[in-house]
Amino acid sequence: MNWKKKLKLWVESGLISQTQAESILKFEDSKKVPYVFYSFLGLGIVVIGLGVIAMVAANWDQIHYSLKLIASFGILVSIGFTVLYTQKNGIWNDTVRYLLVLLLCLLFFANIGLISQIYHTQGRLYQGLLLWSAITFLLVIMYPGRILQHLWIAIFSSSFLSWIEYYDDIAWGDKSDYFSLFFFSASWIFLTISAFAERRLETKESKSSILVNPFLLWAFGYFLISSIWGSFETNSSSYSNPELGESKFTLSFYPFWIFLIPFLVIGISQVFRKHFSRRKILLFAIAGFFLGLLNYPQLTHWTGKVPSMLFFFLAWIPFTFVFFESRRWFDLSLLVLGLRFVTVYLEVFGSLLATGIGLIISGIFILGFSLLVFKTREKIRDAANQLFPPEELGL
Repeated sequence: MNWKKKLKLWVESGLISQTQAESILKFEDSKKVPYVFYSFLGLGIVVIGLGVIAMVAANWDQIHYSLKLIASFGILVSIGFTVLYTQKNGIWNDTVRYLLVLLLCLLFFANIGLISQIYHTQGRLYQGLLLWSAITFLLVIMYPGRILQHLWIAIFSSSFLSWIEYYDDIAWGDKSDYFSLFFFSASWIFLTISAFAERRLETKESKSSILVNPFLLWAFGYFLISSIWGSFETNSSSYSNPELGESKFTLSFYPFWIFLIPFLVIGISQVFRKHFSRRKILLFAIAGFFLGLLNYPQLTHWTGKVPSMLFFFLAWIPFTFVFFESRRWFDLSLLVLGLRFVTVYLEVFGSLLATGIGLIISGIFILGFSLLVFKTREKIRDAANQLFPPEELGL
């Protein structure tokens, strides 16, 4: 629903007067950003950049390496000086300046590749990604726009995945355990940052928005990836292979590493108890416990469809209510639970899909289940609002 429809509804409901509605609409219109203009501006910058790249690439071998380095560092310094100068003197608005910061971050990555090529450092991909993350960390803090934040988190996370994939000391059969550890730990880390960051947001709507708080989106994404990965791990047939015996239930590393991040999170929440909600930490501790069992069947020696299904639901039910104030968070969590329930139904009654009547029955069941969830979701949220206080801080 756009602003005009909302204001019209508020006027009809008697919440505001027509004069107030016109004033609000006028104020919001004055704040609109000319996205079309900035889109063409960005497109022009990209086209110019592609032209420069094409010219340089055509004569790359003929250019001396010292000239390449001087030109690349000169471009970085000039863009950085332009950003600081325009910010100090208020010459351009924040949107143009932010585009320059994004361009600067991309050029940092290109410079890392250029230096690696000239000096033949033979570096791995994860080393370049980690170096870029370290160089741009202060820019993310100084210019905390959502695009740069998501870009930085994505590249920083990719560096660990690349390290697991290409690190020679990790055997091929052990990589699955390390991927599970990364996804599991990342979900803990980002949810903790989300719980801490929401205290610093300005309004109640911002605190409960999965789009305004960028760490919420990554916490949800990593918890989902960890759940899917863990479901395949627990349901893997390799654990039940009699030829492997008990050797498959041996972890590739000490179990201490699994519990390191959860214990640190709980410890930090104890020390800085004024900055964390007791409900959020408690619910996520429960969810994280079952998520760990889902990802590491080596801890329970219990594998198959039943533990895969059971641990998934036991992890996601408390996880749904961690940030239930966010409608998108709550709806997405219910969607994940619903899809998992449907997959369980199809696994149990898969034989029904072989006949036309079975398909009809399955379709009716899925439609009925979807309508039930849609009709009861608000009642569940209202019950959760009554069960949990708005903000109960401290452990």
